[in-house]
Amino acid sequence: MREIEIKAHVEHPEELKPIIDSLLDSEGTFQRKTDVYYGRKSENNSPLSRAAQFRLRYLEDSIIITRKSKQLQTGGVENNSEIEFSVSIAEQQHIKKFFVSLDFVIVAEKEKTGWYWVKDNLTIELIEITHLGWFIEVEYLLEDVAGDDEINAVKMKLFDFLAACHISKQAVESRYYLDLIEEISLDS
Repeated sequence: MREIEIKAHVEHPEELKPIIDSLLDSEGTFQRKTDVYYGRKSENNSPLSRAAQFRLRYLEDSIIITRKSKQLQTGGVENNSEIEFSVSIAEQQHIKKFFVSLDFVIVAEKEKTGWYWVKDNLTIELIEITHLGWFIEVEYLLEDVAGDDEINAVKMKLFDFLAACHISKQAVESRYYLDLIEEISLDS
């Protein structure tokens, strides 16, 4: 699948949630996600966003394993090709042992807490990321074979949704979360 995503900083999440509820005509579902990124030990100290080769996302009853081929476009729009599947949380120890046996190591972790909404191929998240603050993520899933016209139409829909939420283009974050996390780590 191809994921077109925009994320933006949010100053007042308590005011934004009812707006999203209204726009999507449904209450958001609360969720906590822990993302653990694996990669190889880097001798050239490459940025986390390049060192991380895949992600394990821990949910209440499952682990989603994701490999993304990322492409950051102008205006903070991500155009990612994804390979993704899930396994039962009961497989947690086996999954860790498997990846460690292949010489992968944890290169970063992040915790997301907040609400999400799904409507057709559109997913909205209003989330707090530990040490980074509040964000809104607006993402749309397309088939891998989607053409430029379809991708551009989706980008417009995503920006229109942000505008309906009273989020300006200036609030859009053009860096990956892992780059933001690394920036904070370097400042510490």
